[in-house]
Amino acid sequence: MKKFLKTLLICLIIIPTAFMFSGCGKDGLSAYDIAKNNGFEGTEAEWLESLKCSGCGEDGKDGKDGKDGNDALSTYEIWLSLYSAGKTELEYVDWVIDNFNVVADLEEYVVNKNLLSVVEVKSFSNEKDLSFNQNHLSGGTAVIYEINEDDSMYLVTNYHVVYGGTSYEKSAYPLYRLKFYEQDSYYYLKATFVGGSSTYDLAVLKVSKEEIEENPWVSRLALKPVSLKTSVATGSSVVLAIGNTNSAGLNTSRGNIDVVSEYVDITIAGKELPRRVIRHDAYISNGNSGGGLFDLYGNLVGITNGGQKNNDKVNYAIPADLVERVADEIIEKFEADSSKHQIDTVDLKIKTFTFDTISTNNDKTGLVEITNRFRVSTIEESSIFYEKLEAGDEFVSITINGQEKLLNKTYLFEELLLTIEEGDEVSFKVLRGGETIETAVVEIATSNLVVVE
Repeated sequence: MKKFLKTLLICLIIIPTAFMFSGCGKDGLSAYDIAKNNGFEGTEAEWLESLKCSGCGEDGKDGKDGKDGNDALSTYEIWLSLYSAGKTELEYVDWVIDNFNVVADLEEYVVNKNLLSVVEVKSFSNEKDLSFNQNHLSGGTAVIYEINEDDSMYLVTNYHVVYGGTSYEKSAYPLYRLKFYEQDSYYYLKATFVGGSSTYDLAVLKVSKEEIEENPWVSRLALKPVSLKTSVATGSSVVLAIGNTNSAGLNTSRGNIDVVSEYVDITIAGKELPRRVIRHDAYISNGNSGGGLFDLYGNLVGITNGGQKNNDKVNYAIPADLVERVADEIIEKFEADSSKHQIDTVDLKIKTFTFDTISTNNDKTGLVEITNRFRVSTIEESSIFYEKLEAGDEFVSITINGQEKLLNKTYLFEELLLTIEEGDEVSFKVLRGGETIETAVVEIATSNLVVVE
């Protein structure tokens, strides 16, 4: 019987080959015919039945667990050997996530991944005070936002960290001293003010190419910019704050996000405005302003900028997607004209109101998603969309230079306007009386832009 099964197996392997060449010769034998020629007795149905496992025994018992191995390698050691051999370019945290889909117990590595991307900041009025590290005017934190091809750097911090007057001309301190984690005080970099917005409580500093070249010790730090989480953060997710707490040096605190996006009245540069923030309970204090709030994947979730007095469990951070929009605009305007330290936005002269907020559970991700529905409240006659939009229109999307973006969050209406430049073409899609309406395309003119202080 064993001989028969062996022969049959060989024949079955041969069969596809026989079929492949059947057009060139006589019809070949069927598998059943081959089985009969090799001693099988019975009908074709009986032959098919014989191929099934009749009388197979039950599964045997599981064997005993083997002995514990010796000299086991940790995931870090495995990664290090692969990284050293050039077999992976991923950093440790990203390699673990990519290979094991695990983020637990990675807090230590997430913090270390970003420790050299966060710096202490002190402001000074003159070179002498800066070099002797005396009489500083303000203190806080900043994160490395961008490293250019010439090795110059842009950093993001809070506007209230760089603010120093009652008018814009006097608002920015002239010099800033940056100190990296665990570096001696004589290892520092000088930075200058690029631009900022008190409305969004964000500012950008720059370290020049010449400053980097004059301090060759910087190369040993292997500096890198933070990676931004530009999608909306999720409620209850764990976050890690890195900042210059109480101006005593960089440290870390752990917490959770309580509210992913809300408006809170905060006074900056003498102006009290409702500002969009993430609410979290990671501990922050004086000196943390401008520091980073990171998720467990090491991505920047937001820039910490304050909290409630007498309640250290209610703290705030500017969301990373807003940080990106404002910082990019500040840098772009500065690079185009180094005398320009502010950003502008499009004034559509339209007021809106939110009439519905929906919380739903995404079955695929298991996460709660929040969407807003909002409408045109009023539109001025001088608006470039007058007679194109009407009071009561419900916003669906905005199209900028052919790229459509959904307007499913109230704040997107205002913040996407930050990204629009002179000459851009803009249109809206709205719901009106149950019908989808697309407005005519409008080209943005200089007269439609206003400065955001």
